Amino acid sequence: MKRCRSELGPFVSDHIVHASLTLELSKGCTVGCWFCGVDAPKMTDIFTYTPENAKLWVETLQAVKDVIGEAAARSFCYWATDPLDNPDYEKFLIDFHAVVGKFPQTTTAQPMKDPAKIRSILRLANEKGGFIDRFSILSVGMLRRVHAEFSAEELAFVELVTQNKEAKKAGKHSAGRARMRNRKLAEKNNQEYPDDKLSGTIACVSGFLFNMVERSVKLITPCSANERWPLGYQIFQQGNFTDGDSLRALLTDMVNNHMTTSVRHDTKIAFRKDLTYEELPDGYVLVSAYLRNSFKFKGRDIEIFKFLTGKIAEGKSDAGELAIMLEEKFDVPLEKTFYNLNSLLDSGFLDEEPEVKI
Repeated sequence: MKRCRSELGPFVSDHIVHASLTLELSKGCTVGCWFCGVDAPKMTDIFTYTPENAKLWVETLQAVKDVIGEAAARSFCYWATDPLDNPDYEKFLIDFHAVVGKFPQTTTAQPMKDPAKIRSILRLANEKGGFIDRFSILSVGMLRRVHAEFSAEELAFVELVTQNKEAKKAGKHSAGRARMRNRKLAEKNNQEYPDDKLSGTIACVSGFLFNMVERSVKLITPCSANERWPLGYQIFQQGNFTDGDSLRALLTDMVNNHMTTSVRHDTKIAFRKDLTYEELPDGYVLVSAYLRNSFKFKGRDIEIFKFLTGKIAEGKSDAGELAIMLEEKFDVPLEKTFYNLNSLLDSGFLDEEPEVKI
């Protein structure tokens, strides 16, 4: 979360909920919004509520709950999909509430596709303790039809996200499909491409992205959309599962591999690629596209930290090597170097981007 605040800026990062997981109930989407930040593909398949799929769904939810506990409640059932594309959507939500204990939020860009179904979803949310649902409004005409169809009471806990071109502050993050469009327009007009450091993201999950059609799961986190991660999120690991037991093993492996709370001795230590490192007479500065962080020291610490951070800026040494260097050169205890490295990790300044794109 601190890394996102530095990389994406406070305005964007403060609106990221960092949900623990999301579960897609179809493969692709029928809506096709030109600005889709995760570039949803066209609909090809649906995870329907067959006896086999219902069993796998409950096993999936239970496995996630077993691995991450109550954090599983911070989730929803769409991503590069639209909930209204799945005819059995409400059945999956009822199971979710029964297993996880919370009724997930719904966001749809098709509020007028089936008003009766929408009313059923809103009614279920009210009965089972849901909070805010959302309609993505794509045009003024859709907005008028929504207000004509639904009463003020029915929309009391529905956020109308005005994505229509006339809406104030309806700017789109330059991620996914919007990013591709912006780059094509820049090329057509002989302009420079927009700076990827300012592109933003619509990704709001720091955790697991499931697709139930594929029986797949990815471990992801938001980032500013760029050439390597055009959809605005990094992928640390991915895999497939067949049942609850195989999923538990896969999720546990992801947690052990990537959810470290301290640097490991064999971890290559470097500052994030989007940061600029500047040395000061009495310390150093780390500058992102949005924030400037200054670090100043006194006495002997000036030389020690300038040496350490200079090596981190080079990005050629692992944590163990850095600790030995400082012990030999400055007689700094190994544990103190690891403490300082962990402080940088906790602040989100160290590079944790996956080395190999999945």
